[in-house]
Amino acid sequence: MTSTSEPIDGLTLIDGLTSEALQAAMTEAIAAARSAAAPFGAVLLDLTDGSIVARAGNAVENGDPTAHAEMRVLRTMNRLSTPAAQYALASTAEPCPMCTAAAVFAGVGAIYYGTSIATLIALGWPQLDLPARELTSNVVPASYAPVVVGGVREAECDTLYTHRADAALAQQLARARDPRPPGHHALTPYLAVPDVHEAIAYYQAAFDARELLLVHAAENIVYHAEIVIPSIRDTVIALHEDLPGTARARPPQTIDGTTVTLTLWVNDVDAAFSRAITAGGCVDSPPENTYWGTRMARFRCPAGHGWTLAHQLLEVSSADQNLGAQAHLAAHPLTSLAGKSGSHMLVSGSS
Repeated sequence: MTSTSEPIDGLTLIDGLTSEALQAAMTEAIAAARSAAAPFGAVLLDLTDGSIVARAGNAVENGDPTAHAEMRVLRTMNRLSTPAAQYALASTAEPCPMCTAAAVFAGVGAIYYGTSIATLIALGWPQLDLPARELTSNVVPASYAPVVVGGVREAECDTLYTHRADAALAQQLARARDPRPPGHHALTPYLAVPDVHEAIAYYQAAFDARELLLVHAAENIVYHAEIVIPSIRDTVIALHEDLPGTARARPPQTIDGTTVTLTLWVNDVDAAFSRAITAGGCVDSPPENTYWGTRMARFRCPAGHGWTLAHQLLEVSSADQNLGAQAHLAAHPLTSLAGKSGSHMLVSGSS
């Protein structure tokens, strides 16, 4: 591609790209970098009208090591209808080899960046020392390679990494002190199941769970597994098979029941319940509205664990919950509570 407009800072502009559009794109990229935990920002620029299609900052602190700013904006291209070559990637720093390769395979027309990989390395930022232009020079056929132009507002971009290098190091150290593995919340349910593979298949069908980890103690024994359920804020659930003689929990079938129920808050209890049962779950109680203001349903997964699906419909005071609990117990007496004071059913809290 050739230049048809005035260069910015002496840099070549490809067809359709104006100095004003590139300036605006870099302003947005710098803003995204300043708001990110690690100061890297990028935008996707439409060369036909100079509009910014997507903007993102680096987000690897959320547990996804591929969530570089460039990768995040490139992932938006699947919803675009115009040819990929009509878009340019602009970033505050030279894209790493992963991001450059992604831009090549996405088919963007150009890559513009501010700070070079060489400068990042000199400032102490961990990098793969493979410049974007060197990588794209090996694209076959060469016509598929995007134009790569560095040094856009370089001095301004350099300050992002010069002034924030110490802060970024402090953040890395803080993350190193975080006791949680990447992607985990403070509490991780650890479920004993008869067969991990069958359990994962069920949770995939019922909850769209995704397998993260599978560790075998022997060929036919899964010692540890992890799944993530996106619908509950990417909650990780750990699984293991029955290991008699160890300190680990036993599957519910071995104790003829379970002492724990997992509550999952959902938007549509009835739909989630239907899906869980269709996938192979066992009904404990169908969806109903409760006296404490929640619509809920209970079921057991094939592994035997109890699950409650719930949706809060309204706030109910503790006084009204007490009245409701007493009325419910009167209508449905439990022999195991015979002789016990009704105060055992009281709900504490402010009304």
